[in-house]
Amino acid sequence: MGILELVFGILLTIVLVGLSGYFAWRQIQTRRVVAHATDMPMEERGYLIRQTRRRLLCSLLMLIFAGLLVAWFFIEPAMRDLRIAHDHRPGTRYPLLEVFAFFWIGALFVLFGIFALAGMDFFATARHAMEQRRQLEGERRATLQMEVERLRRRREELN
Repeated sequence: MGILELVFGILLTIVLVGLSGYFAWRQIQTRRVVAHATDMPMEERGYLIRQTRRRLLCSLLMLIFAGLLVAWFFIEPAMRDLRIAHDHRPGTRYPLLEVFAFFWIGALFVLFGIFALAGMDFFATARHAMEQRRQLEGERRATLQMEVERLRRRREELN
C-alpha cells in the first residue's frame, strides 16, 4: 500500500466519521425539538420523525463504512501475501479469497444503503415540500376569497 493511498484512506475515514457524527448529532437535536413541540401539526411531526430516522440510519451506515475502510488497511497486507502465494501455486483453493470477496460485497451493500437512504430522503423532502406548497396555495386562495367576499359586501353596502 502506497503512502498516498494510506493518506487518502485516513482522510476519507476522518471525513466519514466526522460527517456521521455531525449529522447524527443534528438529527438527535431535531428529535428533541420535535418531542417538545406541542403546537406542531401531526403531519409535520411524523415527517420530521421519519426524516430523522432515515438520517440517523444513514449516519450509522457511514460509520460502519468508515470502520470497513479502517479494517481494510489491516486486511490488505494479507491479501497481498495471498496473491503472491497464489502466483507460486496456481490452482490451489484459498478460502481467504472468499473472505475478501464477502468483505467487499458487504462494503458495497453498506455503500448502496447509504445512497438508497439519501435518495429516499431526497424524494421524501421533495414530496413534503410539494405538499407544503399546495397547502400554502390553498390558504392563500382562501384568504383571497375571503377578501373578495368582504369587498363585495362593502360595495353592496355603499350602493
